[in-house]
Amino acid sequence: MTTLDDNTQQTSSTTALDNPKLNTLADDDIGSIDWDAPESRSGGTYTPQVCPGIHNFLFALEDEKPFETREYDTKDGHVKDFTVNHKGTVSYVADGEQKEAVIRFNQAGFRRTPKMVEKRMNSRGGDLLRSLGIHLDNPSKANVEQALREADGKVMGRGVVNWQAYCKACKEANRFDATWNGIVSTNANTKRGEARWPKGADGKYLTDVQCPKCGATLAGRERITDYKLPQV
Repeated sequence: MTTLDDNTQQTSSTTALDNPKLNTLADDDIGSIDWDAPESRSGGTYTPQVCPGIHNFLFALEDEKPFETREYDTKDGHVKDFTVNHKGTVSYVADGEQKEAVIRFNQAGFRRTPKMVEKRMNSRGGDLLRSLGIHLDNPSKANVEQALREADGKVMGRGVVNWQAYCKACKEANRFDATWNGIVSTNANTKRGEARWPKGADGKYLTDVQCPKCGATLAGRERITDYKLPQV
């Protein structure tokens, strides 16, 4: 099983932006422009680093609002879904070097519909607990929170990593419809209007992706889309 160095910490360096004297513009100065800079990406500049597939990850709760109850409407009515927001740190190799990527903003809700119970399907929250090797005889909110806080930054899980990009330009221009919801993904649900992430001639996923609707260059990110049982 993959292990990560718990002593590894992210450090930040001081830049010109940290010095107010270097950031003061004259009244007639608008700042510099790099005319040869790469085309900007919709939603940021991050490029996915971890290849899609099954990976071990170090579980950690999000710093803000690690637990919440999401409320939304379904065809069965209004529901309240107790949810954990977490990070997953994944080890990967790039250019012959071992590196780490922190996959953030993963949500695992515990709502389980009668149909899911009938088909013996767990909620994402239930699958997360099983992936972390956590078994609770009484999975109440309090017990789940306590167990996940104890696992925070200490326990490894297994999950399926996929890439996802979102077109903010299409949302702002109201281009969404039944066939396009703004999401490009390596595990696209086309019935919900998602588009498949493109591949190159070599069959590998391209790191750069454009919106299939408006052509804007999008910024992709990794997401943990499914959880797997721990390997024995």
